[in-house]
Amino acid sequence: MTSDDQESIQIQGEDISPSKDGSLFKEILREGTGDDMPLHDDRVSVHFIAKRLDGSIFINTREHDRMYTFSLGQEEVVKAWDIGVATMKLGEIARFISKPKYAYGQKGYRDKIGPNVTVVFEIELVEFCGKDLSPDDDGSIIRRILKRGEGHIRPNEDAKVELMLKGTYNGRVFDERTNESYNNDY
Repeated sequence: MTSDDQESIQIQGEDISPSKDGSLFKEILREGTGDDMPLHDDRVSVHFIAKRLDGSIFINTREHDRMYTFSLGQEEVVKAWDIGVATMKLGEIARFISKPKYAYGQKGYRDKIGPNVTVVFEIELVEFCGKDLSPDDDGSIIRRILKRGEGHIRPNEDAKVELMLKGTYNGRVFDERTNESYNNDY
């Protein structure tokens, strides 16, 4: 990751905020590998350094050599992470500069960050994988959401449901189909 030296951080990079309002910028510090990026509900593990704009560090996972793991898009972390990490490739290190809207907001963070403060996250995407749905948590059934559904979280009774699935094993597709049915069919 980058230096621990305290320095003033300039706001630069690409605006990746959903509304392109300048609330979240991304600057790639080290390119990642491959084309695959984490998907909604994937388990991701990262190392990160959290800083104020003056460069002072308030969290550094490397100090304890302990990665931070969370489910992407499940609001387990600040919005800047859910948005930003979804744009990263394996091994990539990126700097995210986040206005309070996508960071700690009006409440701040414990005694480390006051209310309405812009913060900087330098994140390294160490690993990611789909959600383990196997009964014994042995990785035999892994789900990856390729495209999130729209509308209700759970379909109403008698709602038309379209399910597309693709089963792979060792990189080979063994089942791929689309199925339409009504919610009361299950």
